[in-house]
Amino acid sequence: MQKIVEEDQETIPGWKKVEKYLADKSLAGLIVALIEADKLLASRLEKQGYPGKTTDDRIKNAKEKFSNLNGLLEARQIRNDFLKNKEMNITSLDVEDGITSYQQALLDLQNGEKSRLGIFERFVILMDYYLPSKWKAIRKILLYLVIFFVLVLFLADTFPGKLLVSGIVDLTHYIFGWVLAVILFTLAILIVIIASLIYFERRKRKRFK
Repeated sequence: MQKIVEEDQETIPGWKKVEKYLADKSLAGLIVALIEADKLLASRLEKQGYPGKTTDDRIKNAKEKFSNLNGLLEARQIRNDFLKNKEMNITSLDVEDGITSYQQALLDLQNGEKSRLGIFERFVILMDYYLPSKWKAIRKILLYLVIFFVLVLFLADTFPGKLLVSGIVDLTHYIFGWVLAVILFTLAILIVIIASLIYFERRKRKRFK
């Protein structure tokens, strides 16, 4: 690991912070270095535009960029396990290998950061990321659309459909007519009541005068 760090640390923005903890040469320092390396990778993936709600999602969508994907996933697993259980048994060698994997992943992304993702490449990744999770909803929407268009064709081009539409229209007119009649009747009653109240109020005032 040390050889890679010495040769490439200057080419990775922010890696000097990892180096600072590595210089401690203790297990605690190595673990903090591993966590800082993970933060650098998370930031780089987000800046380059890889989609995902979590770093794991973005790693999955950038998997073609990594020359040692399995090593990176193992390193991230070590980091996650430690954060969940700080009493877990872990060796300096495991942490050093994890840091090396993070460093290699950052180097693999280095050229990608200069050019960033192209529009087409980003579109393909977005489709690969969103379609599987949204496929159930998309199928439901497509099914509803098919049912809707079939229903429209049935109502527009078949005799039973036209008959059904005519019946629905007649029923609508009938219901609307009754609703309108009820509304007008209610308004008439309200007007009579209000007029009566006004009339009796005026008579009451005249009587007291």
